[in-house]
Amino acid sequence: MNQIARLVSLARPFATVATRLLPETRLISVRVRLLRFAGATIERYAKVIGYQTMTNPADVFIGEAAYVNAECLFVGGARIDIKARAMIGPRSILVTINHTGENFNDLEFLPITVESYAWIGAGVTICPGVTIGHHAAVAAGSVVMRDVAPHTRVAGNPARALPSSMRRDAQSAMA
Repeated sequence: MNQIARLVSLARPFATVATRLLPETRLISVRVRLLRFAGATIERYAKVIGYQTMTNPADVFIGEAAYVNAECLFVGGARIDIKARAMIGPRSILVTINHTGENFNDLEFLPITVESYAWIGAGVTICPGVTIGHHAAVAAGSVVMRDVAPHTRVAGNPARALPSSMRRDAQSAMA
């Protein structure tokens, strides 16, 4: 029994590598199973499209019916919590580690939370300790350094809330 547990622990890092060998949009259920085997917690109906890079899959939680698009980077050390029905755009980066002082060995690990029904655009960077509120939206290419309140739309580097007049124009254009 001890040898089986040892083999499983040795095989886990290769599970995330194996997801890169799968076709981009096919075999989603196999990709999810491999990521689960690697240590990630992925609830039912969640979709993980394309390959993901996870430095510590055990820190990643993907909620029910959440959607994670291709080529996202999850830099662990602290929990990355993607709640139910949240959507993460392609090539987004979620980083939970930060240098705290002049010495590069002084590190802090702060969790990231993406609440239910939040929408994260393509190429967004989310910094350590940030919470994206439910029903919030982050525009593509934004860098989120502070918490985003629920029902808020943010854009830019650093991400800032959009004025209500811009939100109305964007909503009418989407209708």
